Amino acid sequence: MYTQEITVEQGQLKGLAKDGYNFYGAIPYAKAPIGDLRYRRPQTAEKFTDTYLADNFPNKCPQNPQTGFFKKEFYEDSKYNVNDSEDCLYLNIWTPTKKAASPYPVAVYIHGGAFMGGYNSEVEFNGANFAKKGIVLVTINYRLGIFGFLAHPDLSAENKEHISGNYGIFDQIAALKWIKKNIAAFGGDANNITIFGQSAGAMSVQTLCSSPLTKNLFNAAIMESGAGYKKSLNYDLSLAQAEEIGKNLFKIFDIDNVVELRKIPTQTLLAKFNQYMGNLIKRNGGFLGLDLPMAPNIDGYLLPEGYDKTIENGHLHQIPYLLGSNSNDIGTSKDKEFGDLYEGARNLAEKENEITHNPVYLYYFKRQMPGDNAGAFHSAELWYVFGNLDHCWRPLTEADYRLSNDMMNNWINFFKTYKPLKDWRPYTEENKFIKQFDI
Repeated sequence: MYTQEITVEQGQLKGLAKDGYNFYGAIPYAKAPIGDLRYRRPQTAEKFTDTYLADNFPNKCPQNPQTGFFKKEFYEDSKYNVNDSEDCLYLNIWTPTKKAASPYPVAVYIHGGAFMGGYNSEVEFNGANFAKKGIVLVTINYRLGIFGFLAHPDLSAENKEHISGNYGIFDQIAALKWIKKNIAAFGGDANNITIFGQSAGAMSVQTLCSSPLTKNLFNAAIMESGAGYKKSLNYDLSLAQAEEIGKNLFKIFDIDNVVELRKIPTQTLLAKFNQYMGNLIKRNGGFLGLDLPMAPNIDGYLLPEGYDKTIENGHLHQIPYLLGSNSNDIGTSKDKEFGDLYEGARNLAEKENEITHNPVYLYYFKRQMPGDNAGAFHSAELWYVFGNLDHCWRPLTEADYRLSNDMMNNWINFFKTYKPLKDWRPYTEENKFIKQFDI
C-alpha cells in the first residue's frame, strides 16, 4: 500500500506503507551524472512530471561484483540485489508510521566499500528497526572508484577552483543539502541530523567533518572502523598526486582529453581501471599494500588541509562524536593487543580533548561472531547496530539479540540527544572510558 503524497522540492512523491514504518526508496537527490555530467559536481535534480513512486531500491553505482568473504556475509540475499548504473545518485528513507508531536531525529548513513564498492540498500542497512524506534533513517549512494574520484589536470581546468576528483564526496554533500531542505516532509528534524558510516563510510564522515563546505548540514557524527588521528584509513592524498594517477590512467585508457573520457562506455571504463588495479597488485607481490588510488584528495577547497592537520588546528567540526573499531578489525594482529584503528580512534579522542574539549565517545566491539573463525571482523558490528540479525546467516544466540538491542539503543540515544546511554561516558584525560560491546 502506498503512503499519502508528500511534497519535496522536485514535486510530489509516495512511498510504501509497511508494518510499523514507511519506506521511500530511490529518491533522486541530483541529476544522473551521465554524458556531459560525468566527472562534474552533482547538479540539482530535475522536477517530477507526475507523482513520483518511491517504491523500490535504486541502482548501485558501477563497481565490481562482490566475491569471497563479504559476498557470503552481506550479498547473498537476492531481494537486496540491484543493477549497476552511472544513474545512481539516489537515497532511501525509512520513517516511523506515527506522526509525532515534534519532529523525529534524523540519521544519515554513508556506506563503506573502500570507495570502490557498496550501495545504500545492502541487507545489513535496512532501516525498518530504526524507524520503529522513532528515527528517520536515510541511506545514500555516491559515485565510486574511477567514476567518483578520478582527478586530472584537464578536469581541474574545467572549474574556477581548478580542482578535480572528490566527486563522490560532493555527491554526499549534495545529498545532505537535499536532506536538510526536504526531511521535514518525512517527519524528520532538519536541526537534528547525525551522519554515520563504517569503513570508507567512516572515512567519508571524517572528510565531511573536515570540510568548511558542510557547515550547518549536520549536528553530530559517528565513525565506525575507519576514522581517527595518526592511525586511520584516511591518508593525505594531494591533488597533484591524484592528478598524476589520472595521467597514468589516461594512458591506460588510450585517450588524450576529457571529451574522449566522457564517451567511454561504463563497463569499458571499469574494465580498464581494473587493469590498472591489477598491475598495482602484481607489482606489490599479490597484495595492494598501498593507499587507495581512488580516494578523497586534499584539494584546498573541499579539504583545505590534511586530516591530522585539521584536527591539530582545531578545524574538525565542533560537534559530538562517537567512534570505535572491532577487535579483529583491519590493522589487528596476534602480536598486538589493540589494532591501528583502535589506536587512531583513541588518539582522536585524546587530541580533541586536549585542543577543543569536544565530547568524544569511544567503543570497542569484541563479539566473536559464530559460524566461522573471522571473529569480530571489519564491519561485523553493522548487523547489531541496525538490528538486522534476522537477516544474518550465522547461528546467532539470544545473547546476540540482547547485544544488538543494547547497541541500537546507544546509537539511537546518540541520534536523539548526542549522547549514548548513561553508562557510557565520554573519553577524557581524567576518565579514559571506552565502552566494550560483547555478549
